[in-house]
Amino acid sequence: MFHRRREFIKALMSYTSLAGCSHMSRKPQAAPSRRVRIAILGGGAAGVSAAHFLQKNGYKNIVIYEASNRLGGKSNTVHISQANYEMGTVGGAKSYRVIKELSDHYNVSRIQIPSNRTFHYIDNLEGANSPASRRDLFDVLTGYSDYVGDLKKEPYRSLERSHGFQNLPKELCMSFSKWAEKNNWNPKGLQYFLNYTVTPYGYGYPDEIPAAYILKYFERSFFTSFMKHATGIRKELFIMKNGYQNLWESIIAGLQKENSTLEVRMSAKVSKILRMQGDKHIQVVEEGRQPEVFDFLILACPHQHTPKIINDFGQEELRILNKVNTYAYYSFAVDTSVDWPTQGVFPINYNRAREKHPVFWYRRWPKLPVTIFYAYANDPNTPADEVLKVIKADAKKYKWPFGKVHVKRQWEYFPHFKTSDLEDGVYDRLESIQGYKNTYRVGELMSFATVELVSRYSKNLVNTFFK
Repeated sequence: MFHRRREFIKALMSYTSLAGCSHMSRKPQAAPSRRVRIAILGGGAAGVSAAHFLQKNGYKNIVIYEASNRLGGKSNTVHISQANYEMGTVGGAKSYRVIKELSDHYNVSRIQIPSNRTFHYIDNLEGANSPASRRDLFDVLTGYSDYVGDLKKEPYRSLERSHGFQNLPKELCMSFSKWAEKNNWNPKGLQYFLNYTVTPYGYGYPDEIPAAYILKYFERSFFTSFMKHATGIRKELFIMKNGYQNLWESIIAGLQKENSTLEVRMSAKVSKILRMQGDKHIQVVEEGRQPEVFDFLILACPHQHTPKIINDFGQEELRILNKVNTYAYYSFAVDTSVDWPTQGVFPINYNRAREKHPVFWYRRWPKLPVTIFYAYANDPNTPADEVLKVIKADAKKYKWPFGKVHVKRQWEYFPHFKTSDLEDGVYDRLESIQGYKNTYRVGELMSFATVELVSRYSKNLVNTFFK
């Protein structure tokens, strides 16, 4: 048993050549044989992307274990009155190069989002909504221009080029609000930026979230696409024609067409994973089946829950995983009206004191009445119906159109670490154990909670260790 972090890391380094300081900067001595058997735990964006790039590199003996009855994870497309709606992942941008690579390869159609959509906002307790003007958006662009220029310099350049969060300088570990203040970011530009881009999409509160996450999310190429689109300069945002869930389903269908040995276990109840040191084999125990042995394990599931099924984590691993934070984030598909604005935000609700009140609404198809409302709760155990009750009360009070509720979703959203943990080098320690006991980690925690960054991370990990 290791009682000190330094002793633990030293032991890992001596145990296996695959445990390096950072999997993004150093490759293993040799790629595994193409005949090895690989288990992927999780059939969301990270797991499916990993399977695609593994198969592309010649690895075909793969089993994906998905706990739910569908693929996609937070890419959850539902069908209401013959139209599709997104309860999780919504869109993408010109800068989403891996997502575009995958959708092109599997012939999944994308649709450009019209750039003439007006964002409305409700920033008062009377519930009155106002359209955001082009002037507002140009204020964001102007207030952000100095920062975009700074991204070409260090340490921002290194953060943008990396696929994770290792080697973070202290200035990127502070909260985003403090970082913006320190860098003299235009207050008006900052406020508009936060109103439309961070909190509404489930990425928390800027006074809590370390700057590194938001800066990673809004790398130069993505921010440029977002601003060009929002200001009407050029259409650079898109949605998936048949929904994001269809992308991951199409990838699996294509992979299985090319490789009959790829197996996907839906509604899989994995009860235990045993990692054996001697022969480096990994045993996966699934309810209703005989235990199966694999050579490698890729964890593409919520990492904070893996100690429930993997009981040989060391003290350092457990300390890291116990520090993971998430937000309780909710989405509701509701009938409103075609006269209701297609999208808007509620900046008045961007704080914990206004939990359960809506922060964002989005009507995917302007000629159809179904609208998706989004909200947070402070307690992750808050039932969706309790949040919906508050949204309904707001709708009644402010006379918003609010009819039948079609779908309710409750998400454990945006896994992340606090500022103090980033300052303590939590990502360096997490990356240092990539490959320990032939186990690798991908997903939102390792990169950021967008499908592009998640898929990009999976691609890089596979091309680093399984080339």
